[in-house]
Amino acid sequence: MGVGIQMHNYIVNPKNIEKRSFEIITEALGEKLNDVDPIKSNVIKRVIHTTGNLDMWNKLYFSEDYFDFFKRKIQNKKIYTDVNMIKSGLSKNFVKNLNIDCFISDEAISKKSKLTGISRAYLSMEKALEMEDGIFIVGNAPTALFKLLESKKKLFIIGVPVGFVGAAESKEALMKSQHSFITLPGNMGGSTIAVAIFNALIRSL
Repeated sequence: MGVGIQMHNYIVNPKNIEKRSFEIITEALGEKLNDVDPIKSNVIKRVIHTTGNLDMWNKLYFSEDYFDFFKRKIQNKKIYTDVNMIKSGLSKNFVKNLNIDCFISDEAISKKSKLTGISRAYLSMEKALEMEDGIFIVGNAPTALFKLLESKKKLFIIGVPVGFVGAAESKEALMKSQHSFITLPGNMGGSTIAVAIFNALIRSL
């Protein structure tokens, strides 16, 4: 009875849960991340924590300048996301002084999408590229990432769209581009992974 109450008190405390989760992840990975820089290691562990998948330890790809360029672009205090789920998931304590925009639900974007047959995600990033530069986070729509890849200006992109149509191709193109990025090749991805990557980066500043 006493043990049950003690365990209950432990698992309902979110700080305890997260702390123990990361301890378990670190223990399970052993020496696998010994040669990985601390920032990258934090990103990987947070993605593992989000997905519950220890096999993710070597799945992410990072451009060489990923953190230096992230630090540079976050100074603009602008973040653009392809879906509102990402906007909602970013750590509130770390983004309270940042402007986060998602144009997917804008009436003008919806109207233009219906008229042209072009996806709202593509048009949303088209609008974002016309605004002040910042951090671009794509966790859902390959078309959003494809639009960003058209930019001649070097961007910082967290690009992890998910699915079987265009997702793998868009991320492969990102890895061959001039942009600074973090990505997850193949069909896997999603908003929760995108959020985990950003939250790890912002916590590392």
